[in-house]
Amino acid sequence: MELSPVGLLLVLILCSYSGHTAAWQENPKAVLVLDRDQTQFYTGESVTLRCSIEGQDTSGWKFVWQRDGRYNYPQQGWSDKNEYIPLDVSDGVEYKCHGVNDKEYSEWSKRVKLQVSALPTPTVTIEPESSVYVGERVTLKCEIQSESDWTYKWFKGSNSDHLSQPDTSTLTITAAAKSDESHYWCQGEMRGRAVSSLMSGHVYLFVKELPLATLTVEPQSPVFTGENVTLKCVIESLSGWTYKWYKESSRTPVSEGNTFTIRGAAESHKGQYWCQGERRDRPTSSQPSRRTTLDVKDSKPKLTLSPGHQLLTGDSVNLRCELGVSSGLVFYWYRDTQTSDPVAQTDGNSYSISSVKVSDGGQYWCRAGRGDPVFYTQYSDAAEIKVTDAGSSTLVVAVGVVIGLLVAFALVVSLVLMYRSQKDKSSVSVTPNPGPQQSSSHSPTSQNRVLVGAVAGTGDVVYAEIELKNTDKKKKEAKRGASMSDTLYSLLRPVKSPVSDGVGDGSSDVTYAKVKPKKHRKQDSAGPSDVTYADVPIKMKSLGSRANQPQEHLYSAVKPGCS
Repeated sequence: MELSPVGLLLVLILCSYSGHTAAWQENPKAVLVLDRDQTQFYTGESVTLRCSIEGQDTSGWKFVWQRDGRYNYPQQGWSDKNEYIPLDVSDGVEYKCHGVNDKEYSEWSKRVKLQVSALPTPTVTIEPESSVYVGERVTLKCEIQSESDWTYKWFKGSNSDHLSQPDTSTLTITAAAKSDESHYWCQGEMRGRAVSSLMSGHVYLFVKELPLATLTVEPQSPVFTGENVTLKCVIESLSGWTYKWYKESSRTPVSEGNTFTIRGAAESHKGQYWCQGERRDRPTSSQPSRRTTLDVKDSKPKLTLSPGHQLLTGDSVNLRCELGVSSGLVFYWYRDTQTSDPVAQTDGNSYSISSVKVSDGGQYWCRAGRGDPVFYTQYSDAAEIKVTDAGSSTLVVAVGVVIGLLVAFALVVSLVLMYRSQKDKSSVSVTPNPGPQQSSSHSPTSQNRVLVGAVAGTGDVVYAEIELKNTDKKKKEAKRGASMSDTLYSLLRPVKSPVSDGVGDGSSDVTYAKVKPKKHRKQDSAGPSDVTYADVPIKMKSLGSRANQPQEHLYSAVKPGCS
């Protein structure tokens, strides 16, 4: 049967007065310790209290606990265990213990007071405080006001899983991107203890695009050699910008300032240009501007006329001044002299004269200009307009018509003669004659004689008598009529030219000639054609090794003239 504390105390008193002789002894001291070297706790933590007897083994001892002066564990009697685990840990509560065995009991231990605090809530800060720009460095800090050693977890967006970042109080984003824009929060965990802080509040990280540098060029590309070009760089957001200019892919600035002026553009200024803003405050730089290509063209225009420079009064003409630039130019048109005032000024590159007069003739130039002050291109080369009167045009038309009719007539006659010659199997022999002769008689026989002259290769005139032969005169004479309209091929045996060329008589050369007949006297339609005189232009052809062979033939197409 277990003794109550009071009964146990009585037993001890009685034993001290037993028949045994004993000296007075002090009671051993009870010692109360915690399972950890701390008295500061957080809500929700658990703690184990241990009671020991100073200098003795705890076996055989029974223990009793007090909480704030009240017996707490066990509620009645004694416990064989020297450990006590409170159901809750409350702030400011004091605990003490003492032990007893079958011989003695200990003194009460010293009081142990527990300090219990609510779980901490971390605080998150972000640097810089305002919106950050793409590429900037961002630092987030998680702070817990406690002397304890904490590790940290970081969370982003709606994801309940923490980020795979180092467990430090600082989260660093070295170069912010749009994907980093989100909610962030943190939580602390105590090292060596199963204590987690509350979740921090959320902070939102805004990530903005860097300000964009805008580049403008005046005048628009292409520009002309010698022309001034102004490039401007503007950043509308924020202030305090300095500007730098770059060409092509080089990172070495070619100029600084928001305006970059090229004076007297040249071929060397061709290329791509871009600008970028920089500042000491954040953001430290802007986005680079778009790249613009500067093209430099020759400033000399090309002047063209349509339909041409030969005009009749009343015609229209269009002048075009070509420069390869489509807009932004004013064109100036000059006549007779470049130093005079322009005869016209147009916004487009063409100038038309709807009904020209003789006075509109002359030399014309053009050039273009733009800007303020005006930059003028070079003058074009001169283009001349010639205007012929209305009266002269009638004569020209009449002459043209006559020439056209003559050409058409000659063509028709040639075709007829060629067709007839295919049917005519007659041969024509030519007897050389030392000079021009004319036969005043004609014979009703099958032979006709034509005395013709031909120009020799040296330019002299050679006269030959052409004898016309017809193998079937009676049948063909009725068809041909009285005139000799057939194409006649003849053998021309040239005689020596009255003037020797010093090379040889040329009688053995083959010569081709086209006989151009002249008018002959009309004869009786029933009779044969008269003797026809014609100048025969002779074209000499070298025969090489055949030059010494005798009696080569000359063939000629004889075209009779008009009666």
